[in-house]
Amino acid sequence: DILTVGFSIANAHAMHVSIRERKFGPNAFVMFCNVWFMLDILLNFVTERKTESGEILRDYRSICARYLTSWFVVDALSLMPWETLYVKPIIDLQNRRSILQKYFFRSRAVVRVTRHLRGRHFRWFGNVAKHTKQHGVGGSRLLRLIIKYAPKYIMFVRNMKGVVAFRVLRQIQWFRRFYRNIIKADVEKHDAMTGSLTRDELEESDELSSKQSGGSEQRRGHEKSPRVQVVYETWELMDDDDDGVPL
Repeated sequence: DILTVGFSIANAHAMHVSIRERKFGPNAFVMFCNVWFMLDILLNFVTERKTESGEILRDYRSICARYLTSWFVVDALSLMPWETLYVKPIIDLQNRRSILQKYFFRSRAVVRVTRHLRGRHFRWFGNVAKHTKQHGVGGSRLLRLIIKYAPKYIMFVRNMKGVVAFRVLRQIQWFRRFYRNIIKADVEKHDAMTGSLTRDELEESDELSSKQSGGSEQRRGHEKSPRVQVVYETWELMDDDDDGVPL
């Protein structure tokens, strides 16, 4: 689970680089990540699962049925290389345009964006520019970055809406599984160990208190035991020198 989350974050960064560079060809690292995600899908068919009621599924058929009816569709659709089908042909078409065509479509996109701009958008841009200036990115540079990269991300999201939604769900599921199997399990294990130690201490304290209470009861019994006083009559006293005949 830890490696899967790590590879998913690295794969997301690789996708960011592909969108920025407009290159969606074969990549060794992306292929490795896809192979790893495929192994994760296969392992989900043989991994024990715990239901919401606390029941642990160990039967192979129950595990397969559980996975096929829950996250299998999301994992399978997220694994497909949809970029080569929906995004790469559009980029190839744009790269084949002449200089005049590129200038025309770029100017038309700028005009389309300016129609939706309002005063609040300029105020938001000014507030963002104040914060980015502290990190070495001024307002003019920020504007150039937005003009350069925003259309690429907009084009990608517009043509990959469903795929992006499935991949976001898959990422959430991986983080959720990582939290449940690693972090939450460690916390529950620590709580169980603490609870067992507490029960042992309570049992020892109960035994000690019972011993103390038993000793105190014995002492109170000795203290409360009645004293017997023997009174002899005069005729019952005998002299040691006589032969036992009473006086």
